[in-house]
Amino acid sequence: MYPEFFSTQNAAEIIKDYQIIVDCTDTLAVRYLINDLAVVKKIPVVYASIHKFEGQVSVFNYKNGPSYRCLFPEQQGLNSVPNCAESGVLGVLPNTLGTLQATEVLKIIVEIGTVLSGKLLVYDALNFQTQIIDFARNPKAIEKGFINGSQLLHRKNANENLSPDAFLEKCNQLGMLVIDVRESDEMPEFTRDNVIKIPLSELEEYSKKLDKNQEIVLFCQTGQRSQQAMNYLQNSGFIGVFHLAKGIESLKNQIQ
Repeated sequence: MYPEFFSTQNAAEIIKDYQIIVDCTDTLAVRYLINDLAVVKKIPVVYASIHKFEGQVSVFNYKNGPSYRCLFPEQQGLNSVPNCAESGVLGVLPNTLGTLQATEVLKIIVEIGTVLSGKLLVYDALNFQTQIIDFARNPKAIEKGFINGSQLLHRKNANENLSPDAFLEKCNQLGMLVIDVRESDEMPEFTRDNVIKIPLSELEEYSKKLDKNQEIVLFCQTGQRSQQAMNYLQNSGFIGVFHLAKGIESLKNQIQ
């Protein structure tokens, strides 16, 4: 058990001793992070995602096969698909998809059957139908993942995921811009002279007005959206971006 979010700061350390990654996340930024490290480390990834009444399963990076980026090229913007918490999901669906993932893991370990490499299984729970979609290896997508993963493995720890105390210390620094990427009605409030509210869906457009050398701290409710925002800004060339790792909920006792 790891009592923190899987992030650019701890991902390389967490996966270093594992031979298979089972992706049960619901955040796009984390999926690309898993993919890129797996490409470099040559680790297969057993993937699943769920949305409302449907699910998908596949295996990436298996014996030099297609990667996550081959199937889902990364979008440069922040208009990502909703996660499970936002869109809802049929309660039994995670169990069904988890069982399918476990089956793929056993097939990889025991080396039996046909692994879902280069194949996406789509499961429709309402109509009890399945469909297999074939997809091919994309050398450019593999190369992009390898470059990103290599940079992550060899870079120095920048301490960009802030603890509550480090977050408050950053907020007090002169010239620091603090951005709340939550929606306007989300609580609890955190108000300072240098805090502005820019919902995640509007950050891409707002960031065009900012100096890429400006130091920025991001926060949201639990840390997932702020991590996504941080990854986007870093990929856009911003050099001093941080976020509150466990979100404003980790500060409740200090801001009441």
